[in-house]
Amino acid sequence: MAQASQFVISKFTNPSGEIVFRVTGWLVGKRIRKNFSSRAVGGPGLFAIITLERLNAFVGLLVGLATLVYLCLRIRDAVRKHGNGRSGRSGPESDDEG
Repeated sequence: MAQASQFVISKFTNPSGEIVFRVTGWLVGKRIRKNFSSRAVGGPGLFAIITLERLNAFVGLLVGLATLVYLCLRIRDAVRKHGNGRSGRSGPESDDEG
């Protein structure tokens, strides 16, 4: 089941003593934690992080799909080049009736 995208902006003190606003949450099964200088920057920053993470996931899916199509076409071409174990032509472009 998919985990809901819930993010929290909280005040946080770095070990250096600097006070920042930390955005934490989960997105597509990946933990997100990012510090911002102010709460006003944290909101748009969070939106940018979510947008980029979703875009990266989508691009990864497209790359995987393109790779799969490429490999299928290579297999098809190899089968056509070396024959598919039958004598004569067969397939949609064949003139044979059976």
